[in-house]
Amino acid sequence: MHAHTKLLGSLLFLIAVLTGVVAYFLVKTPLKTSSQAAETQVCGMSLNISAQEERIDGRVVPLSFAAHRELDPIKWGFSDTINRPPYTELPIITHFDDQQTARYSTFVGELSFVPFPKQSQIYPSEQNADVQLAFQDDVYDIVRREIRRCSLIGSSKWLCAEPQTDTRIVRIPVRCGMDLDFGWVVKKRSESVSRVHELSGSVPNISPDINGDGVVNVLDLSIVIGAYGSNDPQADLNKDGRVNGLDYSVLVQLVITS
Repeated sequence: MHAHTKLLGSLLFLIAVLTGVVAYFLVKTPLKTSSQAAETQVCGMSLNISAQEERIDGRVVPLSFAAHRELDPIKWGFSDTINRPPYTELPIITHFDDQQTARYSTFVGELSFVPFPKQSQIYPSEQNADVQLAFQDDVYDIVRREIRRCSLIGSSKWLCAEPQTDTRIVRIPVRCGMDLDFGWVVKKRSESVSRVHELSGSVPNISPDINGDGVVNVLDLSIVIGAYGSNDPQADLNKDGRVNGLDYSVLVQLVITS
């Protein structure tokens, strides 16, 4: 009986000590407020970035590496503002993760476009980024840039600016909880070139002698290059409403054969 009493006393003493230790740490480590708890949550983004192909019949389909054996998937991808040459030695920062189609689809747990980023590849705060396509520009031309979704997850409020110049999609918001779906539409250059004579015959007002000096030469070509990306009617040789690689291809072929 005495032994049982002694054991019970020891257990009560141990419980008292443990209770004191727990109470001490509760006092020294106050509970986080709701705002502090929010700061420790994972800050991620949903990303869908792709390159699509415009066929000669006008249809837009996913760019398939499997269907185009002449393409090298290693040469396709994208870079962004803080993960771009010359800031890095790599010409392409992020490759499209699907070897069959040119698509990068993932959820990143940081403010970064890079999977499993280093600290230097994470945006230090919420800001805007420019994202640039890396592609085989000897085979394809960029027809246009598209932003299909640009809002916070679960929201319909649009947060992006319209796409602008060259291979870049500019001012993409890098924020916690962003839902992004954007990319580029490309067209095979050989298909553009093959349509030169077709377009010349089907557009009655085509005038490759842009500066009116009586010859088609590099001076006319420089006008198209200067107006590239605009809707300048003087340089829009095929009259499709925009000055792009198709007008450039038309004029290059006419300069070569003139």
